Amino acid sequence: MTKHVDAFLSVQSPYSYFAAPRLRRLATHPDIQVQLRLVTPGVLRIPDAYAGRDRLEQGYFLLDVARTAAFLGLDYAEANPYPVEFARGSLWRAASEQPRVDRLLSVLSAAAVQGRGLTLFEAIMRLIWGGKTKDWHLGNHLQGAAAEVAIDWDDLERLAACEGDRLI
Repeated sequence: MTKHVDAFLSVQSPYSYFAAPRLRRLATHPDIQVQLRLVTPGVLRIPDAYAGRDRLEQGYFLLDVARTAAFLGLDYAEANPYPVEFARGSLWRAASEQPRVDRLLSVLSAAAVQGRGLTLFEAIMRLIWGGKTKDWHLGNHLQGAAAEVAIDWDDLERLAACEGDRLI
């Protein structure tokens, strides 16, 4: 009997980056099916929950994710830039336009309907959070991450352009 695991992951969360390789290993088990369920970053879904957060909380968060990455043996650095575009001068407030998140969600949703969502998610998260790629959203970095896992980026972008809203 196949067991189903719904993995609710966000491109804004380094914790999702930490979970992705373990979920992919779990998905190699013949009796386990892992389904990527993309979650819009919390600061966009529930902005009031992030209003008024203290800088001390951010400092603890940064310390905790660095320790977690070290414990897991994963390369890690703060995303440069973050997937979420933050309002100028704010700590936890998102800007009104979200070009990076919107693009990632549409393409990852296209990959998910093709059964390759978790594979691409892991590759893209490594690009964003692995600390080796500044300006991961520019040039052909995302296409390279897709090619790394044998996924045709152009096909995903076409599908996302045609059916992005439905997919998300």
